[in-house]
Amino acid sequence: MTHAPEWIERRMRQLALGRKVIASGIALWLATGAWLVWRYPLMTNPLHLLRQLEQNALDPTTLSVLAMLTPLLFALVGLLMLFLLMLGLGSLTQEARLLTLLRERRPD
Repeated sequence: MTHAPEWIERRMRQLALGRKVIASGIALWLATGAWLVWRYPLMTNPLHLLRQLEQNALDPTTLSVLAMLTPLLFALVGLLMLFLLMLGLGSLTQEARLLTLLRERRPD
């Protein structure tokens, strides 16, 4: 067997770096989510917001329906970001697997 072409090795290095970047993105996503829940519970926790509304602890001009949509929107955007990061990680992992197979089974 001959050696694998240089582009396979270069792409494998890029994939390893990409996995590290995506793993860092997931860790940052988790840290940001935890920070938002701790620092801004009204923006991220619908149940906390509902309790505040029931206790009249918010400005009376706040519309309850609109206020309930804000945490849901935050949650949906966060879930979308996580989904995209996981999809990218899966794509890079699959490409690395296929490149490994190509490198090992390359005909002479």
